[in-house]
Amino acid sequence: MGELLMAFSLRTNAAGIVVLAVAAAVVSSMVLSGRDTEVRAAGAAKDVKVPSAPPATAYIGAPNDASTWRLPIQAYVASDDQERFADNMTGAFVDRCMAAKGYKEWHPVNIPDIGGKTLTDWRYGIHDPDLTARRGYHPPSGEEQTQKEAIYEYSHQPGADTADFRSCMSEVDRKTDEFAQPGEAERFIGDTWTLAQNQPKVKAAFKDWSRCMKAKGYTYAKPMDANDDPKFATLEPTQAEIETAVADVKCRAKYDVNRMWFDAEVDLQMKAIGKHQKQLDELRDHNYKTAEKAARLAAQ
Repeated sequence: MGELLMAFSLRTNAAGIVVLAVAAAVVSSMVLSGRDTEVRAAGAAKDVKVPSAPPATAYIGAPNDASTWRLPIQAYVASDDQERFADNMTGAFVDRCMAAKGYKEWHPVNIPDIGGKTLTDWRYGIHDPDLTARRGYHPPSGEEQTQKEAIYEYSHQPGADTADFRSCMSEVDRKTDEFAQPGEAERFIGDTWTLAQNQPKVKAAFKDWSRCMKAKGYTYAKPMDANDDPKFATLEPTQAEIETAVADVKCRAKYDVNRMWFDAEVDLQMKAIGKHQKQLDELRDHNYKTAEKAARLAAQ
């Protein structure tokens, strides 16, 4: 099992393609149509299309729900849909490879994510009062256990710890080496998150938040200091953690901390996009072509 999990980690780190999140159908043919790639899946009820990237603009869905926000730079990194599509296509290849080696009972297993469901969901910290009142800074109850059970199911299939499985994984590695995404947009994402904290409006919001927390009996300089407090690194949230997090989310809302931080990032990213437009346009094309290549890989 350790070897399987190491392979899982390598696939995620090397190319952003999580091989364990696999397709439910075996891809049999593919048709290109405009800017969408249609993949005809055997036994599937409908065609699957390579998702296009969103526009390079900021987007606010629900003002109080950071999971619905979108940063401009997300137009230049693989979207959740594009990554999921590539995951499914490469996963389908592994499944067919194992079946071809005689493991007829080998089957796809979806390995669910834990925590934030979008790039911006937990990017600026907690924001959901109801979840916070139940779980503090922890993810929803059951998510971690569900993920562990899925990994166990996948890793205990016949053939999961054999040379045949390693061979299939190596073949995927070889075929997807070129999928690795250039790091320009990823660097912007990390840089702007940090730089935004030094913008005057954000620094002011952090100070207001800190005073608000102090008035409630908690001493933290910045919002993520509470989120990252080592004493909350427990398997299940403690009552002290929940009480702290409830105070935290109230102070965030009072001073609109998460939105201030997001807006500062948007400004920084728009300036960066203007300076690096050519490289980022090339990166966006790379992401789309990567999904097309994944579809072709699965269709072979």
